Amino acid sequence: MAFFKYNAFNADGKKVSGNLEAASLSSAKSTLKNQGLFVSHISESSKKSASFNVSQLKTMQLADIMALEIGGGKVSFKELVAFTRQFATLVDAGMPVIESLDTLIDQAESRGFIQVLQQVRTEVSEGKRLDEALLEHPKYFNNLYVNMVYAAQSTGKLGSVLLELADILEERQALTAELKSALTYPVLMLVVGLALISFLLVSVVPKITEMFADMGQALPEATIFLLNTSNWLQNHGLLLLIGLCLLAFSYKIFIRKNIQAKKIQDRTLLKLPKIGKLFEQIALVRFTGALSSLLSAGVPMLKSLEISKKLMPNAYIGDKIDHMQTQVREGVPLARAMKEAKCFPSLLINMTRVGESSGRLPQMLARLYSANNTELKNSLKGLTTLIQPLLLMLMGGLIAFIMIAVLLPIFELNTLAGG
Repeated sequence: MAFFKYNAFNADGKKVSGNLEAASLSSAKSTLKNQGLFVSHISESSKKSASFNVSQLKTMQLADIMALEIGGGKVSFKELVAFTRQFATLVDAGMPVIESLDTLIDQAESRGFIQVLQQVRTEVSEGKRLDEALLEHPKYFNNLYVNMVYAAQSTGKLGSVLLELADILEERQALTAELKSALTYPVLMLVVGLALISFLLVSVVPKITEMFADMGQALPEATIFLLNTSNWLQNHGLLLLIGLCLLAFSYKIFIRKNIQAKKIQDRTLLKLPKIGKLFEQIALVRFTGALSSLLSAGVPMLKSLEISKKLMPNAYIGDKIDHMQTQVREGVPLARAMKEAKCFPSLLINMTRVGESSGRLPQMLARLYSANNTELKNSLKGLTTLIQPLLLMLMGGLIAFIMIAVLLPIFELNTLAGG
């Protein structure tokens, strides 16, 4: 992709200028023409500039400004699923790809996605294959999407493959929603609980304990510990919060840049009790889903393994898939390569062996994907059921300790007064 500076006139005859990202000069001109602009000058820019400028804003209507997407961004899952399913329906009905894209451009809602579809439409009209045009926009269409479209065009099954892609995207969206739903309540409970405890320690506890200190009464050990904790948080709490944020940020950057550290982290996550099983199921769902869909679409085995590795969220298992790809290239059956990887369950290995023997590997993997997907959803529900009472016990225990530590001096004072 290249970046172009342009000067043009809009439909009202007003001069506008800006920057545009496009595959070629002709593609940039076509995109501007589709936007209703008459180009007076356009040239390639050496570097990317801002996605809009003040002169553009002056010529925009209020609705356009409110819809403006600064920096582009990714299309939402919902819109991508709708586009894919509608595209499949139009192609299945016999409508040519370019006419289908024209129809879908008119129906698209996101301004950024409309621009992408316009560029795809222009590139296809200039002679590019649809998969090549989609490949120019990786933020919107990932490797799985592009390669399934490529295979579909080769076999003449574009409509059916696009429908399968829409199903895959919907299932992934549903799984993501399940995961967010499972984690939202526990995380909210943890945040609220910690905020409440911090408020008690910083604001409430010091005022109460100062009263006993002024009376010269000896305080119980629990109360002394609570008071020391409260004093430490008042003096160092902000530094602690900043330090934790910096540590988390540094760790994220380190893991992102160090692939070996990422592999060690992901392998460790797989060994954690309860949680490790969940991470394994997520990886298996992603692997079996991608591999079965790619093979069903006609993508060769080696290419399918390569794409499955890129889509794998776990770097440790991704590394194993890379090694499997090398073995398969040398003639080793996939089931045997899986067994030697020592990170896949026996059911997957046996089903793969049966699928290879019967010539029905994509169907076998699809069944496993469905079963793993259901099992993962059940695991998420079970994890939520387990985490919620544990968090309640933890937060309740901490708050109970604070109350007891505050009330103990009062009980001792009453005992002395009664004696």
